[in-house]
Amino acid sequence: MGISSKEFYQRLSIFLLFAIPVAYFGIIAAVTVHELFGHGLSSLLLGGKFTGFSLEPDGMGWAYVDASGTGTLREALVYLAGPSATLLIGVLLLFVSLAVRKRFFLSLAVLIIALNCLLEGPPYLFWNAVHPVPPGDIGQVLELLPSEGLRWGILVIGGIFTFSGIVIANLFLYRQAIQWLGNGKIIEKTH
Repeated sequence: MGISSKEFYQRLSIFLLFAIPVAYFGIIAAVTVHELFGHGLSSLLLGGKFTGFSLEPDGMGWAYVDASGTGTLREALVYLAGPSATLLIGVLLLFVSLAVRKRFFLSLAVLIIALNCLLEGPPYLFWNAVHPVPPGDIGQVLELLPSEGLRWGILVIGGIFTFSGIVIANLFLYRQAIQWLGNGKIIEKTH
Protein backbone atom coordinates (compact mmCIF):
# COMPACT_ATOMS: atom_id res chain seq x y z
CA MET A 1 0.00 0.00 0.00
CA GLY A 2 1.44 3.32 -1.04
CA ILE A 3 0.95 6.90 0.06
CA SER A 4 0.18 10.07 -1.86
CA SER A 5 3.04 12.32 -2.90
CA LYS A 6 1.69 15.03 -0.56
CA GLU A 7 1.77 12.62 2.39
CA PHE A 8 5.23 11.44 1.33
CA TYR A 9 6.65 14.98 1.48
CA GLN A 10 4.89 15.67 4.78
CA ARG A 11 6.39 12.53 6.26
CA LEU A 12 9.80 13.35 4.80
CA SER A 13 9.65 16.79 6.41
CA ILE A 14 8.71 15.30 9.79
CA PHE A 15 11.46 12.71 9.42
CA LEU A 16 14.11 15.35 8.71
CA LEU A 17 12.86 17.78 11.37
CA PHE A 18 13.18 14.95 13.89
CA ALA A 19 16.41 13.37 12.62
CA ILE A 20 18.58 16.48 12.23
CA PRO A 21 18.48 17.65 15.88
CA VAL A 22 18.82 14.06 17.06
CA ALA A 23 21.91 13.71 14.85
CA TYR A 24 23.48 16.76 16.48
CA PHE A 25 22.63 15.39 19.92
CA GLY A 26 24.16 12.08 18.77
CA ILE A 27 27.45 13.82 17.97
CA ILE A 28 27.57 15.34 21.45
CA ALA A 29 26.51 12.01 23.02
CA ALA A 30 29.24 10.11 21.15
CA VAL A 31 31.92 12.56 22.27
CA THR A 32 30.60 12.37 25.85
CA VAL A 33 30.81 8.57 25.76
CA HIS A 34 34.35 8.81 24.35
CA GLU A 35 35.62 11.30 26.92
CA LEU A 36 33.61 10.49 30.05
CA PHE A 37 33.01 6.75 29.89
CA GLY A 38 36.02 5.91 27.74
CA HIS A 39 38.94 7.94 29.03
CA GLY A 40 37.50 9.16 32.34
CA LEU A 41 36.08 5.92 33.72
CA SER A 42 38.96 3.80 32.45
CA SER A 43 41.48 6.13 34.05
CA LEU A 44 39.74 5.80 37.40
CA LEU A 45 39.39 2.01 37.06
CA LEU A 46 43.07 1.62 36.15
CA GLY A 47 44.35 3.75 39.02
CA GLY A 48 44.67 7.12 37.31
CA LYS A 49 42.98 10.45 37.88
CA PHE A 50 39.99 12.00 36.14
CA THR A 51 39.27 15.63 36.92
CA GLY A 52 36.59 16.29 34.30
CA PHE A 53 35.96 16.75 30.62
CA SER A 54 34.90 19.49 28.26
CA LEU A 55 32.76 19.56 25.14
CA GLU A 56 32.67 22.17 22.42
CA PRO A 57 29.52 22.98 20.40
CA ASP A 58 31.29 21.69 17.27
CA GLY A 59 31.59 18.21 18.80
CA MET A 60 35.20 18.34 19.96
CA GLY A 61 35.95 17.17 23.47
CA TRP A 62 38.75 16.54 25.93
CA ALA A 63 39.03 14.38 29.02
CA TYR A 64 41.27 15.61 31.79
CA VAL A 65 42.96 12.41 32.88
CA ASP A 66 46.32 11.51 34.33
CA ALA A 67 47.27 7.87 34.11
CA SER A 68 51.01 8.52 33.98
CA GLY A 69 51.76 6.79 37.30
CA THR A 70 49.84 3.61 36.48
CA GLY A 71 52.34 1.98 34.12
CA THR A 72 52.77 2.11 30.38
CA LEU A 73 50.17 -0.53 29.51
CA ARG A 74 47.48 1.00 31.72
CA GLU A 75 48.17 4.45 30.33
CA ALA A 76 47.87 3.09 26.78
CA LEU A 77 44.58 1.38 27.71
CA VAL A 78 43.19 4.70 28.94
CA TYR A 79 43.93 6.21 25.50
CA LEU A 80 42.38 3.21 23.72
CA ALA A 81 39.28 3.31 25.93
CA GLY A 82 37.84 6.46 24.32
CA PRO A 83 37.26 5.16 20.81
CA SER A 84 36.59 1.65 22.15
CA ALA A 85 33.78 2.96 24.38
CA THR A 86 31.99 4.61 21.46
CA LEU A 87 32.37 1.43 19.40
CA LEU A 88 30.86 -0.73 22.16
CA ILE A 89 28.05 1.71 22.96
CA GLY A 90 27.30 2.09 19.23
CA VAL A 91 26.94 -1.67 18.78
CA LEU A 92 24.82 -1.92 21.95
CA LEU A 93 22.55 0.88 20.72
CA LEU A 94 22.06 -0.94 17.38
CA PHE A 95 20.59 -3.85 19.32
CA VAL A 96 18.47 -1.49 21.45
CA SER A 97 17.09 0.11 18.28
CA LEU A 98 16.08 -3.36 17.06
CA ALA A 99 14.43 -4.16 20.39
CA VAL A 100 12.25 -1.01 20.21
CA ARG A 101 11.73 -1.02 16.44
CA LYS A 102 7.92 -0.98 16.75
CA ARG A 103 8.19 2.46 18.39
CA PHE A 104 9.34 4.30 15.29
CA PHE A 105 10.69 7.59 16.64
CA LEU A 106 12.33 6.02 19.68
CA SER A 107 13.98 3.42 17.48
CA LEU A 108 15.05 6.10 15.00
CA ALA A 109 16.57 8.28 17.75
CA VAL A 110 18.51 5.36 19.23
CA LEU A 111 19.65 4.31 15.76
CA ILE A 112 20.91 7.81 14.90
CA ILE A 113 22.86 7.98 18.17
CA ALA A 114 24.27 4.50 17.47
CA LEU A 115 25.37 5.64 14.02
CA ASN A 116 27.08 8.69 15.54
CA CYS A 117 28.96 6.46 17.99
CA LEU A 118 29.98 4.14 15.17
CA LEU A 119 31.14 7.11 13.10
CA GLU A 120 33.19 8.45 16.03
CA GLY A 121 35.05 5.48 17.54
CA PRO A 122 36.05 3.09 14.74
CA PRO A 123 37.02 5.77 12.20
CA TYR A 124 39.11 7.44 14.91
CA LEU A 125 40.91 4.14 15.52
CA PHE A 126 41.47 3.72 11.78
CA TRP A 127 42.50 7.24 10.77
CA ASN A 128 44.64 7.92 13.81
CA ALA A 129 46.44 4.61 13.11
CA VAL A 130 46.98 5.76 9.50
CA HIS A 131 48.53 8.98 10.78
CA PRO A 132 49.49 8.24 14.41
CA VAL A 133 50.58 11.51 15.92
CA PRO A 134 49.94 12.79 19.43
CA PRO A 135 47.76 14.25 20.82
CA GLY A 136 45.50 11.75 19.02
CA ASP A 137 44.64 8.75 21.15
CA ILE A 138 46.29 6.19 18.90
CA GLY A 139 49.32 8.44 18.44
CA GLN A 140 49.64 8.48 22.23
CA VAL A 141 49.28 4.68 22.43
CA LEU A 142 51.97 4.15 19.80
CA GLU A 143 54.25 6.64 21.50
CA LEU A 144 53.92 4.58 24.71
CA LEU A 145 54.05 1.17 22.97
CA PRO A 146 55.91 1.69 19.69
CA SER A 147 55.07 -1.23 17.42
CA GLU A 148 54.22 -1.43 13.74
CA GLY A 149 52.31 -4.64 14.48
CA LEU A 150 50.15 -2.84 17.05
CA ARG A 151 49.64 0.06 14.66
CA TRP A 152 48.53 -2.28 11.87
CA GLY A 153 46.33 -4.24 14.26
CA ILE A 154 44.52 -1.07 15.34
CA LEU A 155 44.28 0.06 11.72
CA VAL A 156 42.74 -3.25 10.57
CA ILE A 157 40.33 -3.49 13.52
CA GLY A 158 39.34 0.17 13.09
CA GLY A 159 38.85 -0.35 9.34
CA ILE A 160 36.72 -3.47 9.75
CA PHE A 161 34.50 -1.86 12.37
CA THR A 162 34.29 1.41 10.43
CA PHE A 163 33.13 -0.33 7.26
CA SER A 164 30.79 -2.83 8.91
CA GLY A 165 29.39 -0.26 11.35
CA ILE A 166 28.62 2.20 8.57
CA VAL A 167 27.02 -0.45 6.36
CA ILE A 168 24.92 -2.07 9.11
CA ALA A 169 23.80 1.16 10.76
CA ASN A 170 22.88 2.70 7.40
CA LEU A 171 20.92 -0.41 6.42
CA PHE A 172 18.98 -0.09 9.67
CA LEU A 173 18.48 3.63 9.04
CA TYR A 174 17.33 2.93 5.47
CA ARG A 175 14.84 0.35 6.76
CA GLN A 176 13.46 2.87 9.25
CA ALA A 177 13.20 5.64 6.64
CA ILE A 178 11.46 3.43 4.10
CA GLN A 179 9.02 2.18 6.73
CA TRP A 180 8.10 5.75 7.70
CA LEU A 181 8.00 7.05 4.12
CA GLY A 182 5.46 4.47 2.94
CA ASN A 183 7.72 1.71 1.71
CA GLY A 184 8.80 3.92 -1.17
CA LYS A 185 5.48 3.58 -2.98
CA ILE A 186 3.90 6.87 -3.97
CA ILE A 187 0.41 6.80 -5.38
CA GLU A 188 -0.14 9.69 -7.76
CA LYS A 189 -3.69 10.93 -7.91
CA THR A 190 -5.13 10.98 -11.38
CA HIS A 191 -8.12 13.15 -12.18
